Amino acid sequence: VQVTNRGKTALRVAFVLPPELTPHLEISPPHSLIQGASSFSAQLKFLPLPGIFADCDKYFEGDCLKVPAEIRVVDQVLPVPYSIRARVATSDLVFSSSDIDFGTCTLHESVVATLSITNTSILPQEFGFVHLPDCVDVQPNDGFGTILPQETISLDLIFSANKPRDYSFELTCLTHLNRSFKISCKGRGVLPSLKLPENVVNFSATPLNSLITARISITNTRLGRLSSAVIRGAVLPQGPKVFEFSVPDGVPMEISPRVGTIDLDESVSIELSYTPSLPVTATREEALRLATEAARIGAREGALAAQQRDQESASTPEQKKGSRAASRGESQKKKRKGKGEVSSSGRESEVSGRKSGGDGGGTDRERSSQIQQGKTEGTRSDKDDCSGEEGVKVDVPEEGSETWRQAVANLLNGFQNWTHQFSVPCFVSSAAPTSELDTVPYRPEDTLYVEVRVPVVKPSLLILSNGGNSTIDFSSVATGDYLTKHLTVKNISDSSIQLMSSPLDPRGPFYLRNALRSVPPSSTHTLSLRFSPSHGGRFYEVMKLSHSESGGTDLRLIGEAVEPRVVLEPDSDGMDFGHTYTGDTNVRKFQLKNTCSLGVRYNIELLGRNDVKGAKFRAANYSGKPVFDCIPFQGRIEPESVAEFQVIFSPDHQSAHYSDTLTININDSPTHTLKLAGQACSSMMYITGSDNQTEAEFHSMAAGMPSLGPDGEPVEPVEPVLVLFDERAGEGGGDVVKRELEIGCIKSATVKKNTGDFTIEAIPPSNPHSKTFTFDPTKGTVEAGSTKTVAISFHPPQSAVKDGIIQANTNIILKGETTRTCKLLLRAITAD
Repeated sequence: VQVTNRGKTALRVAFVLPPELTPHLEISPPHSLIQGASSFSAQLKFLPLPGIFADCDKYFEGDCLKVPAEIRVVDQVLPVPYSIRARVATSDLVFSSSDIDFGTCTLHESVVATLSITNTSILPQEFGFVHLPDCVDVQPNDGFGTILPQETISLDLIFSANKPRDYSFELTCLTHLNRSFKISCKGRGVLPSLKLPENVVNFSATPLNSLITARISITNTRLGRLSSAVIRGAVLPQGPKVFEFSVPDGVPMEISPRVGTIDLDESVSIELSYTPSLPVTATREEALRLATEAARIGAREGALAAQQRDQESASTPEQKKGSRAASRGESQKKKRKGKGEVSSSGRESEVSGRKSGGDGGGTDRERSSQIQQGKTEGTRSDKDDCSGEEGVKVDVPEEGSETWRQAVANLLNGFQNWTHQFSVPCFVSSAAPTSELDTVPYRPEDTLYVEVRVPVVKPSLLILSNGGNSTIDFSSVATGDYLTKHLTVKNISDSSIQLMSSPLDPRGPFYLRNALRSVPPSSTHTLSLRFSPSHGGRFYEVMKLSHSESGGTDLRLIGEAVEPRVVLEPDSDGMDFGHTYTGDTNVRKFQLKNTCSLGVRYNIELLGRNDVKGAKFRAANYSGKPVFDCIPFQGRIEPESVAEFQVIFSPDHQSAHYSDTLTININDSPTHTLKLAGQACSSMMYITGSDNQTEAEFHSMAAGMPSLGPDGEPVEPVEPVLVLFDERAGEGGGDVVKRELEIGCIKSATVKKNTGDFTIEAIPPSNPHSKTFTFDPTKGTVEAGSTKTVAISFHPPQSAVKDGIIQANTNIILKGETTRTCKLLLRAITAD
């Protein structure tokens, strides 16, 4: 602090500070004598202690310290005020963890823990880890460095146990301000219960999409008590060990056996199979780049074509106007002259354009002449072209497309050999599972790690389709259906390759549908593979596609057969169309719902159309047209979809015995059967519930009816309706036996009448059994499309009847669009 005496006499001064700041701020010297017209400098030493924030809280504004101070002068009433300002920053280093547990570490491996350090100060700080134990290493830079203000860095603490024991130690981190930070660490060194001959497996150079295998052995060694790994005073148990290898996600490696048990002092051979392939992400990016480039080229060509069309449309009106203004006699001369001027001006404008192209454009007059001549279209199209190229948006090409294949080819042609390196953990347990569903507990301290290194090289045979993957997954296919996939391979070597394949199971679901041939260099060949399962289950088969160059490629064929599940709605085994007016069409609907996750094929058959099987179906149409039909009769139902069908009943003559069988085939296998039945009437009124069994019986009863009236004139044929009563079916003699007839009225679009009437005549009194039968009701009206029930009661007589049979006849008169009479034949069998 510099103080100046502007007077001519010497002055004695004293520096006064607030008492709260005394432990943190020091002025040397605190008193001084300043000669006249001279200056004096005092040294101000600021050393903030950790308690400064508590001591001087009233002087802080955030992290800024502002302290009022004064200089007192002897014989001067007013002191000289001044202020001391400082920005106080902390020197703390914040560690992500103050306690680190490395866990267990085998004697042949190292465990890495990440430690983050944050500098909360506004000043950079130098740090370093000192006095490290032999089992720990800090990287990078051996634990030394500089951390900038508000920066966070990460360090790797590497723990390497050299003895099977428990470790507990502290790491010390010092800063350039001599601040010390302690980090507590602990770990455990163990000796693994299983032993690998080597922890690193080096494969030979492997082409893409090919298979390479290697073998290692794992041994359950017998350990002495002194050499055993001691954990909390307990010795690791000796005996059989259960192991399991866990391959990291995304690594194309298979291990066999992956799980097993090793007895004491025994070894197990492990096979490692590796199949390298192109990364799907890189292939997708390359395909997107090719598609974007093609879209930009298309946009540029479209812009150039639009520019050419605009120029042609702009020059056409000027030529027409000049030809109309010139006379016919001088048209040729002026035309030649005009052409010469235009070509000359055109050449001049081109020259001027080339000259002005170096400085980015021409003058306003030149641009105006270009606009008049339609030359600015090129500038406008250039802008559109640029914006089109910048705004091109394309979708990622699908796998198997031509762009995708080109991307795979580009990646393989420029493929650089590389080495794939990864680690595979092997979990070990001393407990054996008691059942297949048990989970075996494992000890982390017994886990082994196998480091695998595979040099991947460019192959001579390239798989273009299927994303370059040699595993062909047919996914799920319904039984009875089939799925065909095509696999395209390309010869990227310099010589011809004769393709060969191993035979497939002749009874299996996989088929190779085309022959293999010799493939010249840079040529392709497509294999057609089909998956056609006949029963449900999962299927897996390997077809080795070999050639004479560098071995071959194993094509893994995978597929799952799913039994189709189709539900019939409504769920019924029959469909009765009821009574239909002759010549009309009656339509009923049903649905098939596909409840499985796969699409199915359907085919509907009517057995009545079969020449052999259809012979048993009666009452065919006289016209030869089918009585029953179904629309549609074949197609496909997508997953979780519903298909609707119409069954059409169209009789052309009266019959009560139309029938057929409808069979639903799903994927060429019958799943549902519907019995179709229908009746046809030549008039709108009909009767059901009688005991007329067949049409032959009906016609035989009708033949017994009189065809001539009392006066000898012919009468209309009468339809017989037979109703049988059996008193023996009752609970005892004398019980009333009841039967019912249904009288219906057909609703038809060809008949305008909406109701029908019926009347049951009384039994003639001349019949001794006229009172034996009663009807309820004896007449009525039936609405179109409905029926009415008529109850017929039989009252057995008290006296015996000859032959035990009672007969009575009467007429039922039906009035619809026409009036017709039915003969009601009542027959009753009395009890003995």
